Amino acid sequence: MSLPQNWDVLKNELEGITYAHLCNYIKTCPVHKQQTLLSCLSMYIHLLSIPLNNGDSSGLYTALMQIRIHLCTRLLFDSAKQYYLYILDVIYFFQSVNYISKSFLPPTKIANKTEYESLKLAPLSTEILEKIATQNNSQKLALLIKKHCTPELETHINSYMKTLNENALQSFRMSATSFFSSIKSGYEWSKSQTYIENTLAKYNIELNLRSTKDRPTSKSLYYSLYSFFSYLLDTGKIPREVDLPLYQPRARSLFSEKLADKNSRRLNKSIDVIKSHLNPESYRIIEKEIGNLCNARFKIDVANDLIKYIELIKKPINNRDNKLVLNEFHTISCHISKIYVFKGAKNRINTLATIIEQVSRESVILPRLTTELRYNELRKNQLPKLAMQKIAVKLSSAEALEEALNKYCSTKVRQRLLDFVNSYKPKERKAYRKPLIDFLNQVSDSSMDWEKSPEKIQSELMNYRDNLLSEVDRSTAYQRYNNLTNALKVLIEHGLLASTTYIPKNIKKSSNVEKYNNNPLILQVNLRDEENHQHFSSSKEFITFVQSSLSNNLDYLVTVSREIIARGYAKYLSKDEVISRSKGITKFSPESNFENQHPVDYFDIKSFNIYPTENKVAYFDYFFDELVRNERPHNIENLKFGTDILEYFGLTPLIASAMQIVITEELGFNPHSLYEAAISSPHRGEVFILVNDEGSVRVKVYKKRAKHIRQVSAKGSNKPLNQLQPEEIDAAACFKMALEMSERTRKSLNSKYLWTCLLLGTPAALPWSTTFQGAFNKIRHLAYEKSGSEELKAATLKKVRCSKGVLIYLESKGDTLKATNYFGNQVKTALKSYIPKYLSELIYRVKIRTFQNILLYMSLSEHDSSFDILNLTKESYIARLEQAFKNPDMGGPLFSKLTIQSTMSKETSPTYFCLSQENIILALKYIKEGTDDQLKADCEDVIRKLSEGSTHLKDMLRKAHKALKG
Repeated sequence: MSLPQNWDVLKNELEGITYAHLCNYIKTCPVHKQQTLLSCLSMYIHLLSIPLNNGDSSGLYTALMQIRIHLCTRLLFDSAKQYYLYILDVIYFFQSVNYISKSFLPPTKIANKTEYESLKLAPLSTEILEKIATQNNSQKLALLIKKHCTPELETHINSYMKTLNENALQSFRMSATSFFSSIKSGYEWSKSQTYIENTLAKYNIELNLRSTKDRPTSKSLYYSLYSFFSYLLDTGKIPREVDLPLYQPRARSLFSEKLADKNSRRLNKSIDVIKSHLNPESYRIIEKEIGNLCNARFKIDVANDLIKYIELIKKPINNRDNKLVLNEFHTISCHISKIYVFKGAKNRINTLATIIEQVSRESVILPRLTTELRYNELRKNQLPKLAMQKIAVKLSSAEALEEALNKYCSTKVRQRLLDFVNSYKPKERKAYRKPLIDFLNQVSDSSMDWEKSPEKIQSELMNYRDNLLSEVDRSTAYQRYNNLTNALKVLIEHGLLASTTYIPKNIKKSSNVEKYNNNPLILQVNLRDEENHQHFSSSKEFITFVQSSLSNNLDYLVTVSREIIARGYAKYLSKDEVISRSKGITKFSPESNFENQHPVDYFDIKSFNIYPTENKVAYFDYFFDELVRNERPHNIENLKFGTDILEYFGLTPLIASAMQIVITEELGFNPHSLYEAAISSPHRGEVFILVNDEGSVRVKVYKKRAKHIRQVSAKGSNKPLNQLQPEEIDAAACFKMALEMSERTRKSLNSKYLWTCLLLGTPAALPWSTTFQGAFNKIRHLAYEKSGSEELKAATLKKVRCSKGVLIYLESKGDTLKATNYFGNQVKTALKSYIPKYLSELIYRVKIRTFQNILLYMSLSEHDSSFDILNLTKESYIARLEQAFKNPDMGGPLFSKLTIQSTMSKETSPTYFCLSQENIILALKYIKEGTDDQLKADCEDVIRKLSEGSTHLKDMLRKAHKALKG
């Protein structure tokens, strides 16, 4: 139980004066003692409450004796002794405030191990044990079994538990405790078929209400109880007529249904292969055992393992040759140990052992893998060549393509296709091998001379294309067929296939496929959920609600992020000042010859207890390279420190994640592209992040999937970073701070990545995306606490980007180009992947409605009293008419054309810049030294346009910078 729950238990059981005295005492205790004492008291409160409330000294003495015995039964000597002393301290406090008589002598402390062992053997009645609110499932379960089972049934249940491993035993305790807790006292449940079946079904429903993230999983808990009842059924302890219901999972989403259907097809395909090798009886047992496994992925893995070793085990299983089963299983164990790590090998070997034992009717006991020592012994064993030939090793995609080309293609075609595939990067080759292998296997089944038959190629291509849609989704089918036809076109171009070969067109790629399965916005309502569209308001008010919600949620995230950045940067700058306060600063200076000491010399760690932060910062500032490598100089393994120390030396994932939020919200970078942002190219020396003299930052990030470098300029200022207020921190400031804070770490690691961070417990590096997401989760929690907005709980950096793009789309009244410019995509991509269709529809509805109003007013313009027709006053009619034509959604330009323009309006004249090397140098000089603000702004605009221009213009600007530097 949590601390508040413990307090509530004590408050409910104790009288007011008793509870008040207890509160006064506990508040004087250290924090760690408070937690332990509250836990102990809430556990034994049902024994202590009556004698404490009634002042019953005799009853209190008995209760304390029972507590001593129970502590010794469940804890080790030191813990039992300490916990009882804590309880005695409470009793002595009650005596000191005269709540308990000072003449009362409680049972003494647990003096030694001899007394501990004797107390441990003392029995406690079931009635007393039931009063103890233990959190231990094993003790709860033991009490419940004694209460609801006969001695004979209790013996069988204990025997069953001894057969379970640690994880299975934990699941069984949880499920069995739930089952036995629901039984009424005195009810003979083991004789009732209906009760067992109904209770299992009810337990299934209760489990489905749990979160999918809870562990153990609902399915494993259910089958833990299901297996228990199966054991009782086999041993005849419950009625033979009991029909145990299988687990019924909760209703799944469409995506989960598709995945389950795909896994089911794969599993059925594997089981059909197994069926062809075994006799019907053995096959039925294997099918049942695979069906009882916990999840689809594990079932598929086990089925694939059985297929892999089926040639080894089919003969001994079909002939019930136990000796041969043992020999072959040893071979299987050796092979699995050679290709998997210990944990994976252990799961696979032990699962196969259980299944093969069941098939053998438990007439053979196969050895389990339990220790790494045994695992290493199995790895060292040499396998016979004959056994290796029987193991069905799955070929790699490269080997499978080689095999298919050798079988079905001439030498020239084989070589040309290999050259075509190998022309791509290693990571991309697999996407070309798969369709080629499938097509060659398909076309060669109908004709071995397929290369000479254009008609055959055409018909088989059509068959291949049409069959793809039944196996994979449309976009994957489109890509596979496209890759295949590209390979065949190469053969036609080189004259290896007839020029008359017709390549059928590809399937149409769906333009309405939405990329996100979950809600892509930080918004309470999911605009992509078509089932809920009828609940959405199709009005201007709803658009305003969406716009306001997105804006508020983004503002809270950015505000919290700016505060974290400001604190982190200030802490980074304060390092030297903190070091100056260290009492050990002279120790870590070069003049002290400290570096000449042997690294294993004794180091006085006690000196860090005085001014610990200052000393640790000074120490690791001197040994910074060791800090980066996560090493401990002088073998100081007991020197504890956290991210609070790391923040003095540079970027941590939390500060980096806060900067990424500000940058993404302003510039719209793809999160994964931003995570891997580099300062310069490691090969060509190209600069990707450049700060110019005006304080602005030019950034280039690589979009891997699009194979495109996106360049964005973040406008900044020359104001010193340490003088910026949190609300002034923008993307340019974040880039400049990140460059400064990560510089020392990057130099130590020779890293080019911007977000190279100091990590706790591991060497410094570019963190994984999951590490950044973990830091982001902390920031979103702070934003949630500040705002109370539930949708922030599910926020991600990807959702920040999508939400800001949609917000720009709404604020610009549906301007797709502005949103597209933020995302850095094509218009088609932005509309398909980021802008919800329903939101676009609402924007257009508002525009159409406004235009309809304009048409209505225009249609009545010829009438003298049009406002009477509309049942409006003249003033109201004129106001509405002006509002309709002024509306920026529709009619704004029309209204300005119809309005008489003032003749005094100023005409704006364009500004021209005469482009030359000398004029660019002059503009750069004026930006630094000029006094006319307008002229400086014009010069800045010129330089910015040159930096975003063609390669020739950028080259001129680069030469001007060089010439200016001299």
